[in-house]
Amino acid sequence: EKNKNNKYKVGTIIQHIKSGTIYEIISVGYIETSLTPAYSYKCLSDDIIWHRPITEVEETDRFMVLTTMH
Repeated sequence: EKNKNNKYKVGTIIQHIKSGTIYEIISVGYIETSLTPAYSYKCLSDDIIWHRPITEVEETDRFMVLTTMH
């Protein structure tokens, strides 16, 4: 299955450490210009959707998991 090795699954709730903002992972895809694998995640307070390379989400201390989907 595509993307099965990603740390976070669709539906995982994460919190941005610095701002405290809470997001939900809504999809896994690619950044068009570079074909870099990326998460799309939605801010739960205003429904704005953000995109960030998977490595920036998984390999930094920017986010912590609040709930994990299996």
